[in-house]
Amino acid sequence: MVLLKEYFKFQVSSFKFKTLKLCILATCILYLASPAFAAEKVYLINIEGMHCKMCVFRVTKSLKKLKEVREVEVSLDDGTATVLLNDGVDVKPEVLEEAVKESGYNPTGIKELK
Repeated sequence: MVLLKEYFKFQVSSFKFKTLKLCILATCILYLASPAFAAEKVYLINIEGMHCKMCVFRVTKSLKKLKEVREVEVSLDDGTATVLLNDGVDVKPEVLEEAVKESGYNPTGIKELK
């Protein structure tokens, strides 16, 4: 790093060096603000009416059809579905509830975990 600074010290005028530093800084800021670094969202859906593994399969399949959803874990014992969305993507809770209803079960509540 020291050698690089010395190189620029002799080869690039002060104005150009400051401009280069600003360009690098702006690029880093834009890169870090991109959706790739956005927080993942996780929702927990309470579901009534599930009684067997086929119920779990239907709810999982219905939620995974949504393009915003990356991962789904349905718990028969707890009567819940945990839904992990793709990075930087959000979805209205009503869309998740509708997907559960389409699978034939009753969503009784939904909350965002993170």
